[in-house]
Amino acid sequence: MNFFGMGPMELGVILVIALIIFGPGKLPEIASQIGGVVRDFRNATGGLTGEFQEAMSDFKGVANEMKQVGQEVQDHTRSLTRLDQQITPVTSPSRPLPTEVLRNSTGPSEPTKDDPLADLMG
Repeated sequence: MNFFGMGPMELGVILVIALIIFGPGKLPEIASQIGGVVRDFRNATGGLTGEFQEAMSDFKGVANEMKQVGQEVQDHTRSLTRLDQQITPVTSPSRPLPTEVLRNSTGPSEPTKDDPLADLMG
């Protein structure tokens, strides 16, 4: 038996010293007081342990919810990435432009007063 790191021999020595100091009449009273203190300590630590375990279970529940939300975001991002890869960017028109449009195209023209954005350009 190991109690607070002390073996039976050390506990016996302490008991003999206490018997000498306090006498046989006071020793049962002191032992009951020590027993009451130990009982109160166990009750207090038991309550704290219960509260701690409850808080930990709440924390684990929130952590699991956060993992689920993270997984949903990751799945959604993957689906968007797959959609983005399926859509091919348009870099050139699918049909050629008419040749008269190409011939008349001389580059950007100067805005005219018919153009509603002409005042902003000048």
